[in-house]
Amino acid sequence: MNSLSQVVTMITFDKREYFKRCRSFKEEEPVFTFVKIMAEESESFVIYECESGGMEKFLNTEFFKFDGERIREVEVYFGDAVKD
Repeated sequence: MNSLSQVVTMITFDKREYFKRCRSFKEEEPVFTFVKIMAEESESFVIYECESGGMEKFLNTEFFKFDGERIREVEVYFGDAVKD
């Protein structure tokens, strides 16, 4: 077993839970800094840093799958706090 598979955990949840866990910021609107966006046909990876009042800045990656112009599925890879 390689070290990456020991660290990355895949969590599956529905749309409601996605917005609750990934897009609910209580203090203020978050500031997203996009580090890298890679897209090919109907899929894309987005790597970003996020800052919001009362939270540490963190780095996440999301893998989007599209069905036409609609998001069909999102895989979220939760990252660690970013040290400046």
